[in-house]
Amino acid sequence: MERGSSFGRGLALIALVTAGAIVAVTLFEVPLGTLLFLGILLLCPLMMSGMHRGGHGHGGPSRATEDAPTRQDGHAG
Repeated sequence: MERGSSFGRGLALIALVTAGAIVAVTLFEVPLGTLLFLGILLLCPLMMSGMHRGGHGHGGPSRATEDAPTRQDGHAG
């Protein structure tokens, strides 16, 4: 059930960000365009960190180890 728990955490984060945006627009009178700009600005590093943790499927062995010649039994060199 690990996937379900991460899904629940994601929904909680979305709800928290939405509530923060509503508070910023209503109480502090922050323009919606400014919030959208800041959201996009903060989304870029989050996506980069997701990619560097292997979130895009490049978690296999490196190409250098795959292409290296293998030593076979009985050959000296």
